[in-house]
Amino acid sequence: MIEVKDLYFSFGKKQILKNINLKVTEGEKVIIIGPNGCGKTTLLRLISGYLSPSKGEILLKGKSIKEYKIKERAKIIAMMNQSGKTPFNFSVEETVKMGRYPFISWYGGFSKDDKAIVNKSIDLMNINHLKEHSILNISGGECARTMAARAFAQNPELMLMDEPVSALDINQTLHLMNLVKSDEDCAFLIVLHDLNLASQYAEKLILMCDGEIVSQGSPEKVITAENVSAVYKIESKIIYVNNRPFIIPYV
Repeated sequence: MIEVKDLYFSFGKKQILKNINLKVTEGEKVIIIGPNGCGKTTLLRLISGYLSPSKGEILLKGKSIKEYKIKERAKIIAMMNQSGKTPFNFSVEETVKMGRYPFISWYGGFSKDDKAIVNKSIDLMNINHLKEHSILNISGGECARTMAARAFAQNPELMLMDEPVSALDINQTLHLMNLVKSDEDCAFLIVLHDLNLASQYAEKLILMCDGEIVSQGSPEKVITAENVSAVYKIESKIIYVNNRPFIIPYV
């Protein structure tokens, strides 16, 4: 699906990412964790094609991501940014419809199938009552659900999500993460700050620190007291919930 090989990225003289190697297979649910400022969001932006690496390569379905035109790439990859705020006065429904733009020709309009996909995505995120509301006049949580609906409307093969639940309450968080878990047709690469939530939902975890991957693999391999201490500088106890590691920090 997507493979990152020996990737480096610098901003000016500052090294942001170094020696990044990872792979996400079809339908796989992969979650990236790590302290603030360790390069998680930058990595997603590189994989989305928004940024270009200083060194290394990103392969999408075996082909360099540079070889894809923007519209072609958008038919495969959807990106849900951490901040969904926009300065433009679109309605919620218009915003979700943007997820279908890669599939619409300049001379065509929205087909019945496009409209059905948009309505399904709106229903999926429980925002039907907000369809006519301006994106500028809804709450942060409602905006996050709208942006998730737009991403689902793309019907991507790979969805990149940057802190998708940061503005959601616990019910909405579990609803979105359960949608991710149950989607067998789409691979997900998600940035989360909640280590325990990541542990419960990831098939594979990637732990980053200071622009590097320090551990990747199953939650059992990555979520250890040693890794938590080394990366987050806290001491903790690891217990198991639903056969997944769960961190209890010592206070």
